[in-house]
Amino acid sequence: YRRTNNKEDPWITLRDHSTSVKAGEVLYGENKYGNVHASNVLPVHEGANVFVRLSEEGLANQQWCESKHRGWTLVRHVPPGSTWHPATDRLLGTDVYGKALGPTADSAWSIRYANLDYDEFMFSTGDCQKW
Repeated sequence: YRRTNNKEDPWITLRDHSTSVKAGEVLYGENKYGNVHASNVLPVHEGANVFVRLSEEGLANQQWCESKHRGWTLVRHVPPGSTWHPATDRLLGTDVYGKALGPTADSAWSIRYANLDYDEFMFSTGDCQKW
């Protein structure tokens, strides 16, 4: 979803939104949204991460864990818990919060990435099981 008046949007899911919420297949949400949208995935999969990169031909389908973050920059993290990212910038990369302590940090963080040169996003659970 990317609805205009819903601050928790955009939602990034692996399948249809409703199906993904029930199956714990939500990869991104904003505005500290909770409920089963978060509790079915974040505590189970060690949180979630957002990466950006400038596309490289032939690498678009490689899992970042296996490619050792090849070209990906970690820009946003939410730890295991009951709410999604505090961001409300609709993935524009303008919200900055927390301290960028990596993909396993105990608290949510985001760096400014609006100024980075990128054309791809990757969303993953913290344990890399879903991306």
